[in-house]
Amino acid sequence: MAENKLLDDLAKFGNSTITTMNSLQRQVRKWVWEQVETMVKGMDLITHEEMDIQKTITDKKIAELEERIKKLEGQGAAKASPAKKAPAKKAKKPAAKKKPTVTPKNS
Repeated sequence: MAENKLLDDLAKFGNSTITTMNSLQRQVRKWVWEQVETMVKGMDLITHEEMDIQKTITDKKIAELEERIKKLEGQGAAKASPAKKAPAKKAKKPAAKKKPTVTPKNS
């Protein structure tokens, strides 16, 4: 009978330990979750909706910039290829003027 009582006491102790550990586990989980939640709320984070809006705006701006780059490259290519036009005639240099010669006067 003493053995049965010992086993019963051990079983009760085991059950109360498991119950206590489960309760402790729930409390620790709750505490950790609250700490993480507090930390995340303190950060300046954005929502998925705000992120999607920013992505849309950014994509539009990138497309606009790519169009501008193409236009500028086209303008640069047009300026860089004047060889396709008829070559300009070289202007002739005017003939050098001769200095007038001074002849002495006979008096």
